[in-house]
Amino acid sequence: MARLTTLANLRTQLKAALGNSLSVGTANDAIYNQLLSDKQKWLACEYDWPFLEDRFDVAVAPQSRYLAFPTIDNEGVTSAMNMERPYLVEVFYNNLWTPLKYGIGSQQFNYLNSDLPGQIQDPIQNWRWSQENQFEIWPINSTAQSIRFTGQRALDALASDSDTADLDDQLIVLAVAAELLARSKQKDAQLKQSLFTERLRAVRASYPCRPQGLTFGLGGDDERSERKRLTSIAVHGN
Repeated sequence: MARLTTLANLRTQLKAALGNSLSVGTANDAIYNQLLSDKQKWLACEYDWPFLEDRFDVAVAPQSRYLAFPTIDNEGVTSAMNMERPYLVEVFYNNLWTPLKYGIGSQQFNYLNSDLPGQIQDPIQNWRWSQENQFEIWPINSTAQSIRFTGQRALDALASDSDTADLDDQLIVLAVAAELLARSKQKDAQLKQSLFTERLRAVRASYPCRPQGLTFGLGGDDERSERKRLTSIAVHGN
């Protein structure tokens, strides 16, 4: 039960969980590889994993509007962001990191219209997706600034036998085993599903997490972490 297990070992564990021969090079190996990789991707998109959290800074030159999403993190490692998980977007201006609001529409353009010449102002306040690998900022900035994305990075490849899994090996194996056993209507499908559920609970319970509470309105600047909590108040009569 560990992370960074090779695909070859994941496949062996899966065969054992299914009660199959452990021989290498069987006809189902390619199918098992794909299922294991797909299941890890699904788990990475369903939950936050603290060891996958990363920071990506984007240098913003003066008078910028459209920028490419970063592909290298702040430690110089080539990696993409997992855009299917929540992430925080901030701007560094006047020596402070400030969250950016999402959305650029008529309300913003009625104040400063980026389509018109000379409509520039500091600091950057809003952002939005503009293309698959590109985002837009508003207003167009007068001076150089920096934008930081904080969220989960994309998983490392899990295609070759020597590739290693980012997530817990037993978690991935049990999830795939439960799916395959249910597909073939095996009696122990429910057992493997129960073991997967328990393993998921145990693994995630051991990781640090942000406080959770009740959010009022449409969400704060950092919807991942800023929450308003309800506190019980005892009122005593006379």
